[in-house]
Amino acid sequence: MRFRKDFGFIIIYKLILIIISSGFFYSNLIGYHIISLLILVLGSMILVKFDILHPYTWFGGIYLLYSLSYPILYLLNSIHAQIGYSKEIMILQWLAYAVFFIFVSSSRIQKYETQKMYNIHPINRYIIVIAILIILVTISYLASLGNIKKTDIEETFIVFIGFRMGLILLVIYSIELINYINLKSKKIFYLIIVVFLTMFLLFLYSGERDFLYRFFIITFITIFAFSSKKNRLKMYISIPFVGLLLPLINKIKFLGLRGEISSDKENIIESILMSDFHAASRNLQTLINYKDSWDFFYGYTFLMDILNAFKLSFLNHDNFATIRWYNERFFAEERAGQGFTIVGEGYINFGYLGVIVLFIFLSLIINLLYKNSNKNIYNFIIYVYSIPIFMYATRADLANIISPMLNYILITIIILWIINNFSKEIFMKNKNNSKS
Repeated sequence: MRFRKDFGFIIIYKLILIIISSGFFYSNLIGYHIISLLILVLGSMILVKFDILHPYTWFGGIYLLYSLSYPILYLLNSIHAQIGYSKEIMILQWLAYAVFFIFVSSSRIQKYETQKMYNIHPINRYIIVIAILIILVTISYLASLGNIKKTDIEETFIVFIGFRMGLILLVIYSIELINYINLKSKKIFYLIIVVFLTMFLLFLYSGERDFLYRFFIITFITIFAFSSKKNRLKMYISIPFVGLLLPLINKIKFLGLRGEISSDKENIIESILMSDFHAASRNLQTLINYKDSWDFFYGYTFLMDILNAFKLSFLNHDNFATIRWYNERFFAEERAGQGFTIVGEGYINFGYLGVIVLFIFLSLIINLLYKNSNKNIYNFIIYVYSIPIFMYATRADLANIISPMLNYILITIIILWIINNFSKEIFMKNKNNSKS
């Protein structure tokens, strides 16, 4: 009976929130459009008590930033928002989150237990050392290239293996972080510092902010999951201060490559919105502006994303990639760094229906990952590592979700599981032999 009451309340709550927030679109004022999405996202967060580990909070928060940054910059008459504004971009972004709100369950995992996650293996530390050494070799190579642009970095074998090892290192780091939390070991600080310095240097000499962002998100989420209520409150308070790091990271992203520090003189609000967030809604606005110049793909980009993710590029005869299509079509003279928009990918396939279908798919995946995240350490790592992937994909495409999920997380987790279980058997045999 209690379940029926709770379920009924949630259905009514979601329905009322969707109706109220949609009503603001009757106005043509941009401020009301912004309020509409704010009501929907913040309302979903309230439902889960702002639990950072729940998708409503972490995805909703980042989705707000990506969706509202360009409209806010346009409202402020910023020089970075000069391609116009149409209500349609906010309706599309609102629709995408409304689907997410409906299909992701509001039920919460009340507590993560370290004992359930505890899975220490000495070999993981050796893998971390090897990974860091390989990354340092890559960093040394990048540093030796001198004054170059980010687009000039050729993906040689040493760069390829270094970048991949950076992503793999973060997976193993997550496991060790949990183990140190469980042991209450003071060595956790050394682990965090060493991995941070490695990721920072890799970012500095490659210009890839993604490495640093992943490190911060994975570290924050993992520590938050196993913290007391008192420590969680402190972490909530720290979030705005962490946000202030974004403009700083943006300013020094070319420091290692060209020895330059960005001299842009935006105010603090513009600096934060411009750091990475305005691209998604700006790119969606670009698609709307020129919608008469392109035809719907009717699922073609979805298929190509899947083929590319599974490394079946030989079936992709056109060598098609959604982000490349967008950049080459609309930014012929400056193709690098424009990104795309996950909402836009749904839109260019089937219009509004494409947005609904794509976000149903994404919602079901995220919901499944969250529900299973408390079963064991590997499920937890998969969920935590997927968080920055889904966050980043807001300004990218479906391929940027499927590919890293398959090629980095799942493959790395499977290999680690095999190595850890194999090494555990050898360790136990040696231990038994020494006793006898």
